[in-house]
Amino acid sequence: MGLLQNEMRRALGNPWFRGSMAVLTVLAVAAALYQVNTYVGHWQRVIAEYGNESYYYHTTFSCFNNWLPLRGANPAAGFFFVVLPLLVLMGYAWSLASDVRSGYVAQVLTRSTRGEFYKARYCAVFTSAGLLATIPLIVNLLIVACFLPAYMPRVTDAMYIDMGPTDLFANVFFSAPLLYVLLKLVVNFVLCGLWATMVMSLATVWANRVVLICVPYIALLLIKHVGENLFVAMRLNGYEHFGMSITLFDQLKGSPDNFYCYWWATLACAVLMLVVSIVVPYFRRKADVL
Repeated sequence: MGLLQNEMRRALGNPWFRGSMAVLTVLAVAAALYQVNTYVGHWQRVIAEYGNESYYYHTTFSCFNNWLPLRGANPAAGFFFVVLPLLVLMGYAWSLASDVRSGYVAQVLTRSTRGEFYKARYCAVFTSAGLLATIPLIVNLLIVACFLPAYMPRVTDAMYIDMGPTDLFANVFFSAPLLYVLLKLVVNFVLCGLWATMVMSLATVWANRVVLICVPYIALLLIKHVGENLFVAMRLNGYEHFGMSITLFDQLKGSPDNFYCYWWATLACAVLMLVVSIVVPYFRRKADVL
């Protein structure tokens, strides 16, 4: 237990984690203020423009509809999900590569087993990444809820938010929005936790922590770029239902950018990251310095 406590203290107390949390929280607050200003600051204009249209309901002003994951058009929200996969790595995913080079790991292993060390380090990296992914979202919802009512969303609100019928938990959102928020927080916590532990496991391959963080993030950007271009090409050739999100940039949102977000695709991504997190250190166990 002492090893786990020490790892959690190092994970949550290091300046990189605090800095990443500060950046993400500022973006979440900016996104919340943007939505509040859009509806509260321009209430009369909204009513004048849309008040007589039968498909525009007061439920569009719900705090749930204005939560950060459902507002991709919001500049701060869009940037939040672009930098999130990078900043969750900067929290503590680099720690194994750094500690191996500094000799810290060798010192710890004189007082514990390799298995105990890995369990504690994985738990700390997973938790720190999950907190970076969820705490700013909670702050965003609390700020929005202070100004906008908790109306029950209607299906017609899907025209104004990032939510489609194939999106994860879409049916839950329109029947129990608070439950949707909780489920989305859990999913984002797990996905970002697995993403960080997967990248940390690659420290047995790449000792340079800058390479360790940048290469997976750039690969994620390339996968999204290729996927978007392939999606457009297939659509132009008549394949209307082609397009599936396979990157964290889309999986962490309420709805991906011009993609479909099937539940089994999200599950497949989570399983893949879990497998890599376990398999890579296992096969590199004789090559590392642990």
